[in-house]
Amino acid sequence: MAFAETRAVLPMSVHCTDSRTGAWILLGVASPTDPDLTLVETMTQIARGVVATPDNAYWLAIEGNGALMPVELTARHGGAAYVLWASLSDIQDDPRGPQDDALCVRQTTLAASEWLASDNSPDAVDAYFERWAPSVGTGSAWVDWKD
Repeated sequence: MAFAETRAVLPMSVHCTDSRTGAWILLGVASPTDPDLTLVETMTQIARGVVATPDNAYWLAIEGNGALMPVELTARHGGAAYVLWASLSDIQDDPRGPQDDALCVRQTTLAASEWLASDNSPDAVDAYFERWAPSVGTGSAWVDWKD
């Protein structure tokens, strides 16, 4: 389960191909003027990819972090979004964690599904990161397996 190719298609978007299916997956789209809008758009694209291809959840979480880099420091929840996807991929690859592929898929799909179910209003985005932020959230990837 690795991506065969990652490339910039437009100056403001990043796509990758799933090496198993050959499908192109949009990883991020940047708004040049509003980092919070870019965060919402990028999170939505990552979440759609995870829900559409849950077997690629680990790789999409990793690639999603790259797509979030332009807003990590400028969007209100940029750092939390980056840490969220990193903590989800850590379920599979962090030596301190369970290194459990199925748990990674389950938690990543849950986080993605909850994002897609939200209306992406500022209050909904705040609530999402309150729940999923690894340092404080009750449903974060780390809390569910690290303690």
